[in-house]
Amino acid sequence: MRLFVAVRLPSELTDRAAALLPAALPAIKPVRAELMHITLAFLGWTLDEQLDAVVAAARDAATGQPTFDRTRVDRIAVVESVLSPKGPRYTARVELPLG
Repeated sequence: MRLFVAVRLPSELTDRAAALLPAALPAIKPVRAELMHITLAFLGWTLDEQLDAVVAAARDAATGQPTFDRTRVDRIAVVESVLSPKGPRYTARVELPLG
């Protein structure tokens, strides 16, 4: 399975983002508000039997870390990575204000 560490966002932010994105970025597939998140780390493909150990390691790493205010997000970035047949991956980034 593909694993990543993410933070869920409050619905007041995801609802606004879901309303803005389709018109602002019509070429990008819409994402349902309940699936929006902030990815902190992409862990990649992981064997199912390693899931418990990965979750435990992520919890240990987060213990004692300061929290952040999820309601203070004022812009979103849509990042799309593409693997070129001729070479390295490139990334397109678009930022949209939410306020």
